[in-house]
Order: sequence, then structure tokens, then C-alpha cells
Amino acid sequence: MYKYGIAIISAGLLIFTVFKINQKHAVTLWKHRFEAVLDDIQRNSIKNYEWNADEWQKYRDKQLSQLPITNEASFHKAVTQALADLGDHHSCLLSNACMEQVTKQVAQHESSVMVEDGIGIIVVPPVINYEALKDTTQLDVAFNETWVSEFQNQINAASKDVTRGWIIDLTENFGGNMYPMLAALSRFYQTPQIGGFYGFNEGKHALQIVTFDGQSFAVDGNVMFTYNNRYPINQNRLPIVVLIGPKTASSAEFVTLALQRQNNVVVVGQPTSGFASGNAIKSLPDNLGHYALTGALFLDSNNKPFLEQRINPAIEVPDDKAGMLQKAKDIILNNKRI
Repeated sequence: MYKYGIAIISAGLLIFTVFKINQKHAVTLWKHRFEAVLDDIQRNSIKNYEWNADEWQKYRDKQLSQLPITNEASFHKAVTQALADLGDHHSCLLSNACMEQVTKQVAQHESSVMVEDGIGIIVVPPVINYEALKDTTQLDVAFNETWVSEFQNQINAASKDVTRGWIIDLTENFGGNMYPMLAALSRFYQTPQIGGFYGFNEGKHALQIVTFDGQSFAVDGNVMFTYNNRYPINQNRLPIVVLIGPKTASSAEFVTLALQRQNNVVVVGQPTSGFASGNAIKSLPDNLGHYALTGALFLDSNNKPFLEQRINPAIEVPDDKAGMLQKAKDIILNNKRI
């Protein structure tokens, strides 16, 4: 009987030892995963624009102070804190619950085109596809030609009655995928060059020019995607007023800057939200989710990094939709230019 007691104690010690080894291994694994995220952030964050090696070291030391990480919840918490501490206002963890909520919000916004007093009023909604965010190789989904074609049809149908000018309303557009939005507004670009990015790739500076010729989007002349149909550019000779406000964010700010490049455009409203920067959707290690990392600044009309973040209107009016629309109509009907 005595010897069996010793055996039971020995077995218990063995189980405890194995448990401790596995626990230590798990902590090490979480540490490696977190360090891999920090490595990616340091290589590709827009903060490389202003941070030097000492500042990056301080940043890493602060993030590593969150160790030990022991499970998925604490890992996500640590990544969330690391992205927040970048202070770029745009990087964030993309949890499934978060993205599903955003998708629901997007569903509440629809494109619309109407004509009043010879003025076309275009409401451009946010465009986000959850599946395309999870898998950025799904280019057909991301560039969404079905949506572009339907929106183009709305604009074309209204255009025969538009004799005075156009109002493009971005006040409720909080961003998402900029390419379908840009394609839908093709007729308003005078040249293919519509904007660009200044960013970092593997720690290297990169200036990229984005063009759209009515069918293909290209970066520095390299075609990334071609639509089946052509959506002609340079089809408008009438004045345009772009409406912006504090909800105008991210990709909608890129669209604003693209339109601001055109000669016959006046931007009216309130300053935008201040997310005028480009995000890359990154996968966390071992299928633990995704995060958005801000790696680029948008370019201004001179192809310089747009450092202000917030876009200020040429004419500031109160954040009131009815007042904004009336001001826009007055500018067009009186043919006022800035």
C-alpha cells in the first residue's frame, strides 16, 4: 500500500511538472506572437515619418511591459494598446464583432442621386465589404463593379436634367474602400491622376501616385485592377460643390482630396474627422484576427504628404445638412468661385 502512495505522489508531481512546462511554453508562444506584431508595426507604421530609433525603442519597451501574455484575450488587449500608443488615430484591432457592427452601419447608408433646380445632388455612402477586409486578395469583391455600375447608372440617368452644377455629399461617409467610391465619380476627374500615398514599406519611404483612366486603377503606372466596363473620365463642365463634415473620414477624405484637385470644385462644410491616412489590413499571427495599420499619408494636390490630417473646407458653414445644401446651391446658382 505504501509503495502505491509513493507512485501516486510521483505521478502527481509529473503531471504538475508537465503542466508548468506547457504553461511556460504557452507564455513564450504568446510573447513571440506579440513581438512579431511589434516588428511589423515598426517596419510599416507611418510613425517612421517622425520617430527615430530611440523613440521606437521607448515604444517597444513600453509595449513589452505588458508581458506576460497568457491567452487570446490578453493578446488582443496588448495589440489594442500597442496600436493606440502609436497615436496615429487610425490604427486599430479589427475584431469580428467590430467588423460586423461596422457592416451593419454601412447597410444603413445608400447611394442616392436627385436633381433640384437643375443641380444634381449625389450622396456617396461608405463602402465596406467584410469579406474583402478579411481576405485582401479578393480584388473583385474589393473593387465592387456591381456597386459602381449601379451608382454610375443613377448618375447618368440624372445627368440629362443637370444644367447648373453638381453637389457631392460626403458628410455621412465614414470611409471604407475608396476605389468603388472613386470609380463611381469618374466623370468628375479631368485627368487620370487622382491622388496618392506617401508611406513606408519594410521601413523604406515610398511615394505612390494613384491613377484611374475610367477602367483601370494603377499605382505608379502598374495596374492593380481593371473593370469589365469603362467609366469615362472628364465628362463634366459644370461647377461642383463637395460637402464635408466631422463624419467625413478616411477613404472619404481621399475622395475629397481627389475632387479638390479639380479646377471647378469648391469644398463646403466643416473640417473632416482627421483620418486622412491609408491603412493596410494585416493578419495577426496564427489566425488570431486582423488589425488595421496606418502606413501612409494621403497626398495633397501638389503630391506632397498631407500632414494636416483634417481637410478644411474653402467655405465653412455650420454642421447642418439643410444649411450646407442651401449654401452649395447658392454657390452654384450664383456661379461663385473661390
